[in-house]
Amino acid sequence: YDIDKTTEFGPSHISAYILSVEEGAPLYKKVIKNIELEEHQSRIYYKALSLLEGKGYDHYEISNFALPGFESKHNMKYWSFLPYVGIGAGAHSFYDNERYSNSMSVEEYIGSPEPRTTRDIRTGESPLIEFILTGLRLTRGISLTVMKRRFKIGLSRKFYENLESLSVRGFIIFDNDGVDETIKLPREGFIIADSIILEIAKDII
Repeated sequence: YDIDKTTEFGPSHISAYILSVEEGAPLYKKVIKNIELEEHQSRIYYKALSLLEGKGYDHYEISNFALPGFESKHNMKYWSFLPYVGIGAGAHSFYDNERYSNSMSVEEYIGSPEPRTTRDIRTGESPLIEFILTGLRLTRGISLTVMKRRFKIGLSRKFYENLESLSVRGFIIFDNDGVDETIKLPREGFIIADSIILEIAKDII
């Protein structure tokens, strides 16, 4: 009903996220997390996918749908690991594989002669893990060729063996056309994306 009613208005873009109930939230005590709830959410999620695709929406990211040409330019920068600059108090920036945040205080931000930014201190592998984490949210997946070139790395035999194992079990789609190597999640893997991505990244962490 929600999808039918929403699409009657003809929006060019729809985000449909599965409800995550955080511990400490008032709703947390009312929701019993169990396998039945997970299966129920899974059924609703895949029903939403089918309905929205049937109405002409492109499922381009795990929780996002757009009419052709209306993908979110803003969020695509995040998911594609592209640089961006945040201006203003509390804004975040990302460039040269580093993340920075501005002071949350408006007075401090506008009163300082130099920008008050804080660099996000991370481990050496963090940018690479983030590239995989964000890129695999896109239904087109990621290019391992681009990843190796961008981070100036080689990938171990163990990493490829793990990909082959995940591919055989149907958790990822691994393709090598002789020019590029790509990996993406199959439709059935969207609902357990975090677990699959962690499995892929375990040999890098």
